[in-house]
Amino acid sequence: MDPRGAMHKLASTSEVFDPSIAESFQRIALVGAIFIAIDSLVTYSSIKRWIRREWAKLAAPGVPKEDIEKAVPQIAMRIVGMIHILIQIPQAAMVLLDPELQQDRLYSKNLLSWRLVTTTAGYFAYDLYVHTARFEFLPSLVHAGAALTVFLSGIYCGILHYYGGLFLLWECSTPFVFVRWGLHALGRADTKLYLYNGLTMMAVFFICRNVMGVGMSWDFWKVSSAELAHPRPGGVPPLVLWVIRLLNLVFNFLNLFWFSKMLKGAIKVLTKGKQVLPVEPTAEAQVALTENGRKKHEE
Repeated sequence: MDPRGAMHKLASTSEVFDPSIAESFQRIALVGAIFIAIDSLVTYSSIKRWIRREWAKLAAPGVPKEDIEKAVPQIAMRIVGMIHILIQIPQAAMVLLDPELQQDRLYSKNLLSWRLVTTTAGYFAYDLYVHTARFEFLPSLVHAGAALTVFLSGIYCGILHYYGGLFLLWECSTPFVFVRWGLHALGRADTKLYLYNGLTMMAVFFICRNVMGVGMSWDFWKVSSAELAHPRPGGVPPLVLWVIRLLNLVFNFLNLFWFSKMLKGAIKVLTKGKQVLPVEPTAEAQVALTENGRKKHEE
């Protein structure tokens, strides 16, 4: 028997569903491979020509053709991101409404929560790969690597399924980030749609990450403190909990930092009457294609 599984059975309140570590990592690898395949299909197949043609139709006059060409890999990455969000947010809500998972938020799990955390781990594996292979933007690499570390640690130790669903709610602001990037890349940063989308993005970001996120983190620290003070036999190693706790602090700091940047940008926009919010809220939304040289050469 898998020693990790034997250890976890002693601590878990869920004895019916207990997938092996091999099953979990096989699913993570499969999901990551599927996301890479979707990205490659958009970036390198005939779909690329269609996207490039339609993107050019939407672009404002004066947007260079080379910028339209360079946008395709970024569009592929955001298509994958939207697929992940559209699948995972509804599942996260279902996980959070499960009474069994609510009762034991650290150790409980079921088939749905397992699919949730392994799918998201697969997505972050893809995210780490694509930023390593294609881009040279350090914050995105750090974000993907840290998120993947948290999910893999929880999956390996059989914990945090409930909190996986909880913290996925942070991604509710991401669709607005993607829209903002698209409008910027299309040369539409001077439109009312760009402004209104940016303000909506700020509101959702603040509610989901800075308000709810702090509450979620407080609950996690309270539950994990109880576990550290009175560890269950065969439970999660204290070092794992401390690593996840520290990464949680990092993510909350980044959320506060990003929102402060957005707030400064919004104040500047509203006081000067401009319709451009100059600061991106997350690493994923950086317009690296058109404004800096941090991107590798795309063929």
